[in-house]
Amino acid sequence: MLLIAIFEDQHKNRQCNLYASYEAFYEDTFSPNTEILSVLELGSIKGKTYQDRKSNLQNKAIEYSLLMPEIYPISCGEIYEIESYFYHYGKQLGLLKEFKENCIC
Repeated sequence: MLLIAIFEDQHKNRQCNLYASYEAFYEDTFSPNTEILSVLELGSIKGKTYQDRKSNLQNKAIEYSLLMPEIYPISCGEIYEIESYFYHYGKQLGLLKEFKENCIC
């Protein structure tokens, strides 16, 4: 499970982090003075049918593409992890060509 979170911490410093667990996310955002701006969970793909799972992944990719201008500061390694996620599932669900054309992976 990966979680992309954009927030302003208690000192009003803008943060963009990639988390491997909700516990780590909650540890950074526990303060009531923290303002969460956006959260995108890149976990397992949900859906009973192939088409449902494909649609779920497409929706995550759309949300990620809309967040791209807001995702800073983030390391190259974290971007690699995000792109690897979309590559892996995009290949399984026949979306790899579309994702490459739209710079998702």
